[in-house]
Amino acid sequence: MTFFETLIVQNIFPPSLNDPNVILNELPRHFNSQSVTAYGVFKMNVHKEAQRLGVGNNTEINAVVSKMWNSASPADKNQYCVLASATTAVLPRRFPFFEIQYANIIWG
Repeated sequence: MTFFETLIVQNIFPPSLNDPNVILNELPRHFNSQSVTAYGVFKMNVHKEAQRLGVGNNTEINAVVSKMWNSASPADKNQYCVLASATTAVLPRRFPFFEIQYANIIWG
């Protein structure tokens, strides 16, 4: 079975990784303090699910991320937009010189 076939969609929609502070802790150390995007948070959630299922093939994971994001409904994408905005709002606590450079798009 492929990762896409074993993936539990209910762990992705709604986001299982849904705490802005936890998302900040998941950001890589080299994060350049740009705003967090909805797609980036979505990708984190799919990677978490891949880890849970023991999938390590990044090519396969990224293909699933792209496929799922492109087929997601506007309401599903909006959940990630709201979460990304909330995470961006707490970024200044971690990066004191952070300035919001990009706005998240509200899907709908």
